[in-house]
Amino acid sequence: MYILETEQSFDSAHFLSGYEGKCSNLHGHRWRVVARIAMDELNKEGQTRDMVIDFGDFKNALKKLTDALDHSFIFETGSLKERTVAALKDEGFLLHEVPFRPTAEQFSRYFYEQLKGLNFPVYDISVYETPTNLFHLPGGFFMITYPVVEKFVSINGEGQKAGKIAAFIRMRGCNLACNYCDTSWANTKDCPCEFLSAEELITWLKEHSIENVTLTGGEPLLTEEIAPLIEALGSTDLNLLVDVRF
Repeated sequence: MYILETEQSFDSAHFLSGYEGKCSNLHGHRWRVVARIAMDELNKEGQTRDMVIDFGDFKNALKKLTDALDHSFIFETGSLKERTVAALKDEGFLLHEVPFRPTAEQFSRYFYEQLKGLNFPVYDISVYETPTNLFHLPGGFFMITYPVVEKFVSINGEGQKAGKIAAFIRMRGCNLACNYCDTSWANTKDCPCEFLSAEELITWLKEHSIENVTLTGGEPLLTEEIAPLIEALGSTDLNLLVDVRF
């Protein structure tokens, strides 16, 4: 694998709405963003022959993103009163409103999604809040895919959230042969499925505004790398309750 890395930084002010501590007050950071892209093979022809990508294109793309945030006040949508925002704009301050809490974790996702949208093969992103504190978003979070045989929204028939609307994500495969199983068709290794990443599943959940998620099967805990998926579902801004059922 060939990996290319570039780095940019920006200065900004922010605060954390709903946080109990010093960070609930307006303060500033010099954010350092380290982005890496990767390809299994080098390009074989043209302007980028024997290269991953034109380094200048990659460097300039990240710089354009960080420059847009530089020396601005970054705040989460809904965290300030409308008259406060209006007064700050009237004073001529540079404001940048974002639909997420401005944390290193969310900035990592933001830069990943922006670079991915520009068709860069993003491998991972690290965002430093201070010289010694950082959040690293590994490429594996997006590269791991899961064998989903079906996903649907229905009424939960059992468990703590019985009677509530829930999203069901059914994984392929099971090592048991229960005589009462009503989804044995999903238990075989050759059962048709689509391979979806945690990112794709979270996007699907956002489209349906669901708070309850059931991972089922088969036996979902047999699915390789299921732990990162559960962690990813539980750490979104959707406040999901994740239930694992087999």
